[in-house]
Amino acid sequence: MSESDSRISAKYTRIEGFAIHREFENRGRVEIHSEVNINQNDYSVLLLISCVFANNGQIVQILPKLHFKDALYKEIFGSLVGSRYEGKCPDLKIGDYFYEHEGFVSNNPKTNFSNMLRRGLKQSSRLIIEDCGITFDHIKRTCVQRIKESHMINKVWVLKNDKVEMAFKSKASKSGTPGGFTASNP
Repeated sequence: MSESDSRISAKYTRIEGFAIHREFENRGRVEIHSEVNINQNDYSVLLLISCVFANNGQIVQILPKLHFKDALYKEIFGSLVGSRYEGKCPDLKIGDYFYEHEGFVSNNPKTNFSNMLRRGLKQSSRLIIEDCGITFDHIKRTCVQRIKESHMINKVWVLKNDKVEMAFKSKASKSGTPGGFTASNP
């Protein structure tokens, strides 16, 4: 049992490899897989994002990084097999859809956004990016242009402090709720 396994299983109740971190009155909940490295840099941000969506009734799973040949990969990411994302490990599963979280490191907002979009779209067509100071209009224009260039983008959410707001939703996307969510005690 890995160190993250023992910490999670000692702290939470386990369900099918996932530990329930928190349940909300509206039946939303956050589940963490026992193979998730809780020491990873973006773990606290993933937990915040998960609680925001779960507080709004979603079932959110924080997913581990696995090798695509691992038997557990097919169990968790099986619906990605045969898709352009086969072999990838998105960070979250919100409802029935995989999402990738991307942060940034430089001081140039346009470069940050471009890098987050480029990296994130390798993992999923649904992204949650950190606020880098880019306007939603710029995000929409860029997403529309990338779609014209044959990139698949379904949704882009922006994390601003403890709030997650939808910045872009493609017309082909059927899932989710437009608008913004706010965190409450992750």
